[in-house]
Amino acid sequence: PAPLQVKNQLLAVTAHRDVGEMWRRRSDLFDENVNAELATADSNLSTVFAGLDFGREVLGALQPQVQIIAAGQDFADKDVRQPKIKLPAGAMVFQLKEPEKMQRQLKVSFQSLIGLTNLGAGQNELPQLELSTEKTDAGQIISATYENLEEDAEISNDIIYNFSPALAFTGDFFIIASTRDLAVELMEQAEGGAKPPAAGERVVNTSAKIDSEAFSEILNENRDALVAQNMLENGHTKAEAEKEIGALFTLLKFAGDASLQLATEKDTLRLELSLGLK
Repeated sequence: PAPLQVKNQLLAVTAHRDVGEMWRRRSDLFDENVNAELATADSNLSTVFAGLDFGREVLGALQPQVQIIAAGQDFADKDVRQPKIKLPAGAMVFQLKEPEKMQRQLKVSFQSLIGLTNLGAGQNELPQLELSTEKTDAGQIISATYENLEEDAEISNDIIYNFSPALAFTGDFFIIASTRDLAVELMEQAEGGAKPPAAGERVVNTSAKIDSEAFSEILNENRDALVAQNMLENGHTKAEAEKEIGALFTLLKFAGDASLQLATEKDTLRLELSLGLK
């Protein structure tokens, strides 16, 4: 199916990968140290998913295609506290082999993860996430949002206000996103399910695209933070740091979009790389 598109899109990656099979064969793909860490993760994740085998029963329930999307956030349109450092929203889009069978389990596991997150937040005196469930014409969404504290309220790390984690379901699509807004937008784009490519049609195995304008806008929103970081790491004065960061933005003005595509067509494997200049 064609990749989904959202506004302010920064990055879009689509890949045909059987992630369940890759997880089960991880011992053949990684070294001993990585496999030890993945084995621990597998045990912990199986606990979160109520004893289901994470590789075979959870990842194995996904169709062999994944989309990864990042997009800039418009905080001016949100009734939430604006974080000092503004991060893009991110999402992963999958398709379920048996949607009716897996949706409930995925929702319950998401609720468990939010509960664990709140435990850690409580220990660090951070705001708690509040869960909500909504049904729309497009599908169902389960999201968690932070309490909207006043701008001058004491909080040790306001970067958390970049996030309102969410799951969304429509047709056979399963979306997990860092923000509710992005999950809703993707759910509406995916409404109705996916259509398989026609026989003999060009099949894209992997594609990636970076939007230079969206990337520049995100950096510009965090210009003050970049200047402060430059001063801290390089020992520059504010004027020196602003000059160095300004040079970076000047270079970005000449950069165009970048894309990569790996596709098969008529028994031919073709790799295409495009780097644009303005």
